[in-house]
Amino acid sequence: MNPRLTADALEQTDATVDALRGMVHETTGGVLTKDNITLKHKSRTMEPTDAQLGSFGVRDGSDIVLILNNDGQGVPAAPTMVNTQFPGEPVAKKSKKAKDKGGDKKRERFSQSEAEDLIKGVQLFGLGQWAHIKSSFFQDTSRSGVDLKDKWRNLVTASERPPGFKFRVEYLNDASFLARVAQVNAESQAK
Repeated sequence: MNPRLTADALEQTDATVDALRGMVHETTGGVLTKDNITLKHKSRTMEPTDAQLGSFGVRDGSDIVLILNNDGQGVPAAPTMVNTQFPGEPVAKKSKKAKDKGGDKKRERFSQSEAEDLIKGVQLFGLGQWAHIKSSFFQDTSRSGVDLKDKWRNLVTASERPPGFKFRVEYLNDASFLARVAQVNAESQAK
């Protein structure tokens, strides 16, 4: 069954509004009845039903709007996805969080000593050397190179905040700590 109604198909009938409604009825397998269909062309309702389509300006390639008249009957509810294993049971959609990414690790904040080690690593190896920093300072932790890069970016952002800005993490409220981050970042970018 081809859901697209073409001008060739209309030419095979008497090309009236009622014939077009009949084609919609047949194309949808009888789901849409002729009584539940209103047709419009260029914002003009196509009535009376025995009128020729050409009298409304319908030509090959014209757009015709199909409006479903829902009077509480005739138009069924939209179908839902069905589980093939248990017919009739809806399929449970997986949330984005439910995707398995090879082991979810629990998010843990960096401690002050880890942040200090990160500063030492950037000072020693430079920006972008996250694998070297990890192998030298974070070999006994589950921190990845990406974790280190992200934390450094967040530390630099924190160091650029105006004085008096309050952070949830206590060691970020220490002005001398943030000044050290800014200094190491400036030195590393100059290299």
